[in-house]
Amino acid sequence: MQSVLSHWVAWGTGSFVVLVLAFLDQVYGWRIPRILFVIFLALGLLISCFQAWQDQYRENEAARTAGSLVLVNLEGTLFKNDQGKDGLLQVGTVLRNVQSRLIEYHVDKFDLTIESKPAELHFLNRGGYVYAISETVFRSSRVPISDTSKWAITGTLQYAISYHTAGSEDVHHTSKSLNFDFFTSPTSMKFLTAAEHED
Repeated sequence: MQSVLSHWVAWGTGSFVVLVLAFLDQVYGWRIPRILFVIFLALGLLISCFQAWQDQYRENEAARTAGSLVLVNLEGTLFKNDQGKDGLLQVGTVLRNVQSRLIEYHVDKFDLTIESKPAELHFLNRGGYVYAISETVFRSSRVPISDTSKWAITGTLQYAISYHTAGSEDVHHTSKSLNFDFFTSPTSMKFLTAAEHED
């Protein structure tokens, strides 16, 4: 009701129709007939109800689509050097779109630390699209590893992603801070969420 009232007041005091009627009243002394006044108020009320419904629909739609891009898993790929113990590790975030609509996303932050050393990362792209009820993988560039013979390689990942569903202007954000262990034989990855935020 508060939204209807605010729209009605705005429509009734700031519309072009009110300006024309005020001009006719001041310049020509034309008084508004009572029936026209009632019609004007009723029409304003109908328009205000529709605008209030639109506001509520947008708010509900924004709430429904928040949290639509979910981290499902972390995956790692190890590239060993045949001549030595060194190699490369690539870390990927498996993201799932839980909406029945296309999602466009952009990775705003992707900070990777391997064995307590910040990794220097290079990306060909910083985002893309995820089809409805589907998964995508966003991968880091390959990070040098000094000793691939270790049983486990530890690290942390902090990422922040902004995204929106197709046809919506509401941008949502998801960010996580993860601690992970990459096991070299057999290759597998376990992670623990240290912090997260959704809006």
